[in-house]
Amino acid sequence: MVKASILEEGLEQVATQRKRIWIKWYMPTQLGKWFILFLKNPDEIPSDLARKTLEELFQLYASSIVEVSEKYDLSLDFFHQILDKRYSEAKKK
Repeated sequence: MVKASILEEGLEQVATQRKRIWIKWYMPTQLGKWFILFLKNPDEIPSDLARKTLEELFQLYASSIVEVSEKYDLSLDFFHQILDKRYSEAKKK
């Protein structure tokens, strides 16, 4: 999960009464928070949190599409057309 950028890990030293110990910790990344959120029952997710998370996810996804498109010399127009088509279909419903 760390390699997939779902969790970040850290290591810190903590002093106890008799000795020092190392504690390894894991914390969800922004992507990890998205996974955690959408594994929950949708009825348990506040609408403002769902909206904020979807906006952040779309920003992350869009950035990835731009990077891959530039790397492989793909046209972003293709992706715009897909998004426009899906939006038009949703509006018709």
